[in-house]
Amino acid sequence: MLPLRHIIAITQPFDRISDGRGISGQGERAMVKPLKIKPGVDEIFGTGNADKFLLSASSKNSEIVTINNFELGIDQLQYGKMNAVGYSFEWVDDGGDSQQNDLLITMGNQKVLLSNVGDQVPDPVEFDFFQGFEDDTSGVIDGGGGWFGNVTQTNTGANGIDAASGDFYGIVEQTGGSSPTGPFTRYGDRDADPFDGEYTTSIKVYLDSAADGGGGWDDGEGFDFSVAANKTDDTHLRDFIFHVTQDTSTGDLLINASNNTNFDPREDLDTLAGTATITEDGWYTFEHRFYDNGGVLAVDLNVIDEDGTIIFTKTLSDAGDDINNVGTDPRYGWFTNIDVDGGIAVDDWSLQHEQNQIQNLPLVDDIFGMG
Repeated sequence: MLPLRHIIAITQPFDRISDGRGISGQGERAMVKPLKIKPGVDEIFGTGNADKFLLSASSKNSEIVTINNFELGIDQLQYGKMNAVGYSFEWVDDGGDSQQNDLLITMGNQKVLLSNVGDQVPDPVEFDFFQGFEDDTSGVIDGGGGWFGNVTQTNTGANGIDAASGDFYGIVEQTGGSSPTGPFTRYGDRDADPFDGEYTTSIKVYLDSAADGGGGWDDGEGFDFSVAANKTDDTHLRDFIFHVTQDTSTGDLLINASNNTNFDPREDLDTLAGTATITEDGWYTFEHRFYDNGGVLAVDLNVIDEDGTIIFTKTLSDAGDDINNVGTDPRYGWFTNIDVDGGIAVDDWSLQHEQNQIQNLPLVDDIFGMG
C-alpha cells in the first residue's frame, strides 16, 4: 500500500463559476464546481464534492493526494496553469485488494491517486493468437498444409453473409474421402509449460437457422468443433467439443457439448439436458474457457449471440485431470466434422491468456481540464 500522509485537500469556498469548456463525454457545460486542493484533511471525493480539482503548481506539496469516487468524463484535474506540464501514470494497488486499479498520477512534484478508477476503464484484449482473415488464412492448417479440409478467405457480403468484423471472413470445409475432416489450428506456437493461469479460445461461426423463415441447413447437417487440452509432456489430454446439428426429428438447429466426437452431426442433441435451440441467423461466438477449479482442470463451453447474451453454457471437468499435469496452451482447435453443403463461415479465431491481459489507460482528456 502507498504510504499516504494525512495532508489531503480542500477547498476554497467557491460556489459555481463560469467555465466555457465542455467536459469529455458530457457535452458543453457552462458551470463547473471547482475544489482547490491544499493540505488539510484525509481525503476528498469526486463528483458530489466538485467537478474540477485545482492543484497548485507549487513545488512545496509533494505528498500524495487521494481522490475517491472520481468519475471519468465528469470530474477533472487541473494542475497550475497547465503550461507545459509533464505528467506520468502508474497503476498501483493502494487498497490492498490485489487489484491494480488505482491510478497514480505524477505532475511535477505532486502526486494524485485516483482510487478504483480502473473499474471505469475497459481492459484491452491482448491476443496470443488471432486470425480474422483480413490478410490471409495463416495459422489455419488445411489440405494445402498437409492435413485435410479447406479454408478460404471470403469477401464480406459473399454468400449473403457480412463478416463479423472487417472486410473478410473464412469458409471452412471438410475433405478426406471416406473419413473426411476439417481444418485445425495450433493457436500459434504451442507451449507445454505447466498451466499458469486461465486461458480462453474463441471463434465466431455463422449459423443459418430455418426457424427465422430463411432457408436454413438441410436436416442432418451440422459440425463438431473441438479444442483440446495439452499435457506438460506435450501429449494430448482431452477434447472439449461443441456439437451443432440441424436435427431431423425436431427440425430445430441445436447445440450441445461433450468430450467425444463420432465425426458426424449428432442427431440426439434433442435428448440431452441443456441443449440450446438457434432461432435466428447470425454470428455466434463459440468460447472455451480453461481454468483451475480446485486443482482440477475445468472448461466452460459458452455460445454467445451477437447481443452478447450467453445462449448455451456447459462445464466439463474430469477429476483425473490434475491441473499440475495440464499445459499452459491448448493443443489445437479442430473442426473434426463439417457436414454442411458449401462449408461454414467463421471469423475472429483467437486465443488469449488471462495473465497476458493489461490494464488500459484512460484518455488524458477524460482526466485533465486542459484550459
